[in-house]
Order: sequence, then structure tokens, then C-alpha cells
Amino acid sequence: MAFLALPKALSLQWRRPEAQFMPLSIRPTSVRMPHSSLRIRAISIFDEEEEEDPNLYPNKYSEPVSLVTGASRGIGLEFTRQLLIKYPGTIVYGTARNPDASPGLQALKRRHPHRCELATMDVTKEETIEALAKEVNDKYGRLDLIVHCAGEFIIPDEVIPELYLEEFDPEVAMRLFEVNAVGPVLVTKHFWELLKIGHGTHTGRAGAVVVMMGHKCSSMKDNTFGSWYSYRASKTALNMFTRNMAMEAERQKDPILFTIIHPGVVNTQHSKFFAHKVPNMKLFQPDYAVERLLGILNKVRPEDNSKFSSWDRQEVPW
Repeated sequence: MAFLALPKALSLQWRRPEAQFMPLSIRPTSVRMPHSSLRIRAISIFDEEEEEDPNLYPNKYSEPVSLVTGASRGIGLEFTRQLLIKYPGTIVYGTARNPDASPGLQALKRRHPHRCELATMDVTKEETIEALAKEVNDKYGRLDLIVHCAGEFIIPDEVIPELYLEEFDPEVAMRLFEVNAVGPVLVTKHFWELLKIGHGTHTGRAGAVVVMMGHKCSSMKDNTFGSWYSYRASKTALNMFTRNMAMEAERQKDPILFTIIHPGVVNTQHSKFFAHKVPNMKLFQPDYAVERLLGILNKVRPEDNSKFSSWDRQEVPW
């Protein structure tokens, strides 16, 4: 059996940053894509030591690519704005059900016409996710960051958080599960292979990062009051989904890291139901909140994989 020490850039196995070389068995190897119908060309490694093949990923963009869901307003819009401003050269996808109806996204597109990509994506409609994954692959061939901000809590006259069991509506519960828990899994599923290719190169991060916008109300230990049946449960389900994906990435040595972050109470449409009860010093503006969340996600390391933390970096109990 022959062995070849491959440079870090060519290795098909993920290593901690300090490892520079890893021997690989020399045999034809194909890369298949179990997570998505998206197809990327297979590769092989042979007995000869070769320079990096420029045709390996011919569409791979040289700079990082990020994607934000639920970007039409609130935290998602602010994430899109700060990623564009703070990381020159980075391509940022701001996605929403109807990005054309978002004045904030349209303003960002005018300000950053070559780096701000606006895309229609509904996290409850898998065909829209799959179509966008194909677009990102065709245009940039990589993805380095997903920030999951799409979510539902209150929709006037449709979805109101339950204070009492008698208010529980199974249709509302299933809707919140579909958007808050299943949606992020579907998006991650279809972008998994692009995250592996991007693996955070030129970001300073330890790998590609997937950020789940969690909430401390999903914590079993922290639930000392009850209520919010559907929303709490949907966010708790998201925690388990995230843990599962993190374990799969770790088991397969895929360079993808997951983190769940509670942003605190942010002054958005999402928090109008209870914001009046929050002291001013604990009610954050979106720019303040996102600045702190970026500080957390930029420092995620393999040992932090699937960690659930708050905006102040304190770990939240499951």
C-alpha cells in the first residue's frame, strides 16, 4: 500500500488547524452526495504526487460566500448588512420569501451591487431551496457560512403564543415546527456539499459554520414558567436537529461546525408581543445584537460544535 502526504489544501479529511499533513491511502476515490440531489464532479487520487488540480472545483470562488435566511427584516437583514460591510470581497446571499418586497434588502443591493445577491427562498418549500443551492454552486461553487434567521413566533390574527393549554392549536404547532425546526434542516441538507467545499477558507474560522438562531425558552432546565407551547417545542426540536447534524459532520470528518445562539431580546417585529416587559438595558437593537453574534460565530472551534450559548457567551443548558 502506497501513501502520499497531501498538502492541507488537497486533503479530503478534516483536521484540526495545527495539523499540516495527513497520509491518505492511494486508490481511486469518488465523492458522492447523500444529502442533496445537487451533483458536483467526482475526484480521484492516484499514485503520482501532483500539484493542486485547478479543474478540481472549476467554479470555486476565491473569496468566502455566506447565506442568510429570513433576511427581509430584523436580525436577518442586519446580519446581511454587517457581513457585507465588515467582510469586503465576501459574497452574501440575502434570502426571503419575497426579497423584492424588502426595502432594506433592496437598499443593500443598490449599495453592494456586485456582492449582495438577493434570492427567493421559502424554507418550507424544498424546491426553492434546491434551486438556490444549484445557483450558488453554478456561480460560486462554495459556501462558508449559513445564518438561519427565518422563523415564526407571532403573526397577527394567525399565530399567537399560547399562554394556556386550552389555546393550543395543532395547526399552529405544525406550522411553527415546519418553519422553525424543519426549515433549517432542509436548507442545511441541500447546501451541505457546498459547505464542505468552502470549509471556511479565508474566513479565519475553523471550518464552514452553520448558525441556528436559538432561544433560551427551548431549554428544559430554563423553563420555569411554561406557556408558549408550540414555539418552545419547535426551538427544542431545532436543538436536537442541530446536535444530530453536528455529530454527522464530526463522524464523517466534514469541515462543518454548528452553533446555536440565543440573541437576547432584540427590538424587532418578532419581539413586539413581550418587548414592553423587558427593561431598556435588556432590549437590544439589531445592530448591537448582530455585532455580538458575529463575535461568537467567528470563534467557533471543533470543541464547540453544537454548543448552545447566549449573546453574552454564557452556555445555555439543554
